[in-house]
Amino acid sequence: MKNEQEFKDTVNELIKNEKPVDINGIMKLATNLLMEDKVKSTVSELMKLGTSTEKKPVEEPNPMNSLLHEVLYLKLELQEIKKQNEELRNLIQELRKTITTSRQRRYS
Repeated sequence: MKNEQEFKDTVNELIKNEKPVDINGIMKLATNLLMEDKVKSTVSELMKLGTSTEKKPVEEPNPMNSLLHEVLYLKLELQEIKKQNEELRNLIQELRKTITTSRQRRYS
């Protein structure tokens, strides 16, 4: 219980340092969380639980674990959105070049 309270205090401190809640703030928060040894060990334990074939007693869900999973999922989603934005940016540039070339030919 003491470790959980320390973890919550750490998260609250990190959140307090992030004034606006935006994607960059969330990503910074996630990065800071992943630097914590406690979080790393929790994630490692969760990974072991996911790959273990032994049945273990069901523990009560920890809100911090679900929050961490959600943040990691958001990070992956953000990476995908950035990739899509780059692809769209390239397509727009190609379209602009095509339009410019077409106009130059028309007026030449």
